[in-house]
This record gives sequence, structure tokens and C-alpha cells, in this order.
Amino acid sequence: KHTDTRLGGGTWTRVTASVEVASPNLIATDFDFRSYAIHLEERRRTLGLGFTTLSAAAGLATGQVPPQRYFAVDVGARGLTFQGGGVRSLSDSNFYGTRTAMATLRHDFGRLLFAKSHLPLIRNLPFTFSVDGGVFWTGFASQPAAPADTGAVALPGSITTGRVGFQIGNLTPFLTPFDFALRFDWQLSSFLPGRFRLGIDLGG
Repeated sequence: KHTDTRLGGGTWTRVTASVEVASPNLIATDFDFRSYAIHLEERRRTLGLGFTTLSAAAGLATGQVPPQRYFAVDVGARGLTFQGGGVRSLSDSNFYGTRTAMATLRHDFGRLLFAKSHLPLIRNLPFTFSVDGGVFWTGFASQPAAPADTGAVALPGSITTGRVGFQIGNLTPFLTPFDFALRFDWQLSSFLPGRFRLGIDLGG
């Protein structure tokens, strides 16, 4: 009671690599392209103040790549990987390309930042705190861009952008299992709409 307990198995390193080949020399098909991708994810404890998660990914496709096989960076509020979700943000755009690179860094303090402050009242706050940021680059090579879907941003050249932000969670511990959180987000380029955004999240 009134203590924080750390569970085991909270750290890991994971590397995922994939290769996709579509060639009429292998099987009857209208497509002729190669696609290579690698994704690194590492989660570690940092200075006794929570967990830091690093995620880095890169992809390269050659040949005439159809739009449905473009690499995607999802700039969404729950972005995790460069395919299923990319740079965590409050915006909602998908950036496509035949070449891409992405890196994100997130640190979850949990309650530790407040609990270890040794400040009256502050150390007893039930809130959680996390900070994160990310950058990504997408581009096309040897072929024109084609829109992959209505939510896609597919440019004939390349784009580099990123964002930083932080989140204060567990604002309503008395409403368990619902958890209100405030998220603050700053864009690092003028390409995405809205340089600063404030969001309210309700988890459950």
C-alpha cells in the first residue's frame, strides 16, 4: 500500500527485417519491384526514473512500386512503427514514399518524476508524465508519386519533418477505469498544419 512496485521483463531489444519481391520471373504478375525494410526498437530503464523507448526504421523500394506497397509513416496520436503508425502527434496524416527513414524517442516517467521530487504536495500527485519526439523523411525515386488513398500525402520530391511533445496522464484516478490525459504537441516544420496543438485523451 502506498508504494510503487516495478514489474520484471520491462526491457527489451527487438530487430525486425523484411524483404518483399514481386517479379514476373518468379510468378505471373503485373508488378516488378523489390522492397527492403528494417526496424529497431529498444526499451530500457533510465537513471531510475522510468523507461526510455527508442524506435528507428528505414525502408527502400526499387522498381515500379504500386501505391498500395508504398512505405507509410502515420503521423497519428498513437504512432508506434513506421508502417502501423509513425511519429506520435496530434495531427492525422499519412506520408508515403518508396524510401523512408524514421526515429522516435519516448521517455515514460510514470509517477516517478513527482514521487521523487521530495516536494510537499507535489510528491503525492497521482499524475503520470511522459515526453517524446520524432523525426522522419520520405521520398520517391525513379517514379512519380501517385495518391495511395484519401488520407495520403504523396509528394513527387521528399519531405523531412518532426515533432516534440509531452503528456500528463492519470488526471482522474477517481474515475477508474477511465483516464483523462492532456497532450501538448509542437511541430518542427511548417509543412504540417498547426505548429502547436493541445489534445485531451480519454483512455479506458
